[in-house]
Amino acid sequence: MSATVKRGRQLVLAVIIANLVISLGVMSAFVVLRGTDRLHLQLFRLFLTIIIVVFLYRGVPAARALAVILYVIGAITTLSGDDASVMALGALYACMAGVLVFSPSVSMYFRQRAHVLSKSART
Repeated sequence: MSATVKRGRQLVLAVIIANLVISLGVMSAFVVLRGTDRLHLQLFRLFLTIIIVVFLYRGVPAARALAVILYVIGAITTLSGDDASVMALGALYACMAGVLVFSPSVSMYFRQRAHVLSKSART
């Protein structure tokens, strides 16, 4: 694995960790502020997040596209708020989307993973 691909993998892992921390934080805040009445919906959201990040780590292009779309939607909706902590969350979402879209090393990582996935599908 080249240094560029390793750097891309590190960036993807950073995005994944940030995503999971945000999801757990939002779920915790929701439970503290609103109680456990709708905890099942928050757990379902966490489950979907885990599925997306697993496929993101595996280098599936559709997971990358879906993550970017969801991060951009999250950034737009949170950056339009009045609360500084919520706006910081929006800035983090925007950075995560930017890393997945604009980082050459992330693109190289996804190309390398696509090559590995296509080779394993042929055998």
